[in-house]
Amino acid sequence: MHQARGPGGPALREGHPLIGPHRGREEALRIGSIQRLVPPPKLEAYTYDYLKKVAANAAALGTGTKAQVQAIFEGITDAHRENLRSLGITTFDSEDYKEGTRAFLEKRAPRFQGR
Repeated sequence: MHQARGPGGPALREGHPLIGPHRGREEALRIGSIQRLVPPPKLEAYTYDYLKKVAANAAALGTGTKAQVQAIFEGITDAHRENLRSLGITTFDSEDYKEGTRAFLEKRAPRFQGR
């Protein structure tokens, strides 16, 4: 008899949310596999509202995130490290970063301008 082997062994696979047994949406929420449950009739409105919030974030956030994901998928090289370092400096020097810091200290929503 062949026993499947993989990362972490059978005990981990049994409890892993992606490869273990399906336990239902409430269990997925409880263990952190999903962040929230939205009833189907409200899903479209919820999704658009969420995406409006994402779009309102500073543009540099999206650029940096894309570069990080690309570096991870391609295998991090010195060129990736230099690009990420440069993006970090650009982000910290940006008006949006300063606005985000001010907004946080003033306990208000930031008004990002993409600068």
